[in-house]
Amino acid sequence: MLDAEIPCTSCTPYGNTTGRPGTATWSRRVVLDASAEYTAVYQVGGSIVPLYSWPLDANGQASSTWREIAAAHQRWPGIALIPVVNNQNGPGPSRDDAWTSGIGMLAAAGCKVAGYVYTEYGARSLAAVEADIASWRAFYPDVSALFIDQMSNTSGQEGYYAALASYARSQGFDFVIGNPGAATVPSYVGTVDTMVIAEGTEVP
Repeated sequence: MLDAEIPCTSCTPYGNTTGRPGTATWSRRVVLDASAEYTAVYQVGGSIVPLYSWPLDANGQASSTWREIAAAHQRWPGIALIPVVNNQNGPGPSRDDAWTSGIGMLAAAGCKVAGYVYTEYGARSLAAVEADIASWRAFYPDVSALFIDQMSNTSGQEGYYAALASYARSQGFDFVIGNPGAATVPSYVGTVDTMVIAEGTEVP
């Protein structure tokens, strides 16, 4: 076992800090297993953006809103930007060239695009939600994340959301976002990769 201090600069601090916000230097004492390999990942901020609009304008060109999202990520590629796309409360009834074009533009700009599904706080059947998840994968392969809306925040539905996340990963999605949209209970931590517990237009 190894006892080590891991320093970090220019990242969000979680331990003892010095310096200006955003450029803090900090360290944490951790115990490492000498026989194991470790990867440290640091993410400085980011945004999940509900991009609930049609991807093309009246002239058949990418809409200004979608272009602005793509351009924003190209300006600040080190900041995570996850646009959530939503065609009729899900992937839509069939593959649509307009959505293929818009999603492809976002993905080409480096955005991690998330597909929207809703759950009615656990009341919608697993089969119906899984069908939407499968359709996102079949219609739009550039959608690599999943946004689960109307996530319950009261105890009792943890297995439901864990099952959806597991199914999503089996379909090739590598990041699953749950959206209770409000404070939740600790038992939901780990059922998905991250949760949205506040919604608004302001910066929290």
